[in-house]
Amino acid sequence: MSPDGLVVLDVHGVIFNKPFMPFLAEAALRDGLADMINFGRPLIADPKQVRKQRAAAGKAMKKGGGFVSLNYFILPGFSNSKLETEAFMELIDETRPDFIQLRNLNIDPEWYLSEIGSSAVSPAYGIREWLTGIRKSFPFLRFGYFNPCLNP
Repeated sequence: MSPDGLVVLDVHGVIFNKPFMPFLAEAALRDGLADMINFGRPLIADPKQVRKQRAAAGKAMKKGGGFVSLNYFILPGFSNSKLETEAFMELIDETRPDFIQLRNLNIDPEWYLSEIGSSAVSPAYGIREWLTGIRKSFPFLRFGYFNPCLNP
């Protein structure tokens, strides 16, 4: 291991210890030194690290002229709950995607909620009301079920 905490593996991966330096990870990927970046400790030290990296990835894609699309699985009564909607809208605000692919999550809601250890769900919007609210808050955002053709 080098003094800066960087370990280069022969499998084209890079593992960061403390401190995590995103600019080194980006350089390793850009220069072909790595196909994958792993890091662990920053998540313990900063629980919002994943959120920060996700937002940074969306911004980098947009800055480079990229198209950002998110898949969002809909489980009525859960995905459109008030708490989940607030979190989803924060995600949209942070990542500024161009497109949301809405997918049905075909699963028994009672089984799913018991599996994730949730005994109660916050009050929910109806799906139409949920979609109308998101469209009103983010008028630039497009929705669909399939990836749109970018160059017709």
